Amino acid sequence: MLAPDDIRCVVFDIGETLVDESRMWALMADRAGVPRFTVMGMLGAVIERGEDHRAVWPLLGVPAPAPIAGLVAILARGEDIARSEARR
Repeated sequence: MLAPDDIRCVVFDIGETLVDESRMWALMADRAGVPRFTVMGMLGAVIERGEDHRAVWPLLGVPAPAPIAGLVAILARGEDIARSEARR
């Protein structure tokens, strides 16, 4: 058994562990001009197959939307992504 002094760091996976990513994926779908449920379904399929989540866009035949600046901070604060992006 590890003693507390043996633990040097704790790492959390931000995606879906600490932050609900559904809002981010919905916005990305909107930005790509693809129905939200289509993106969500394809995302589930690529994850089930063990593929990288970025494979969604080529499989849908659309370019990947540009990253949203400060996305992790926006999600962590619980802000509405569309409103935060509109202020930029």
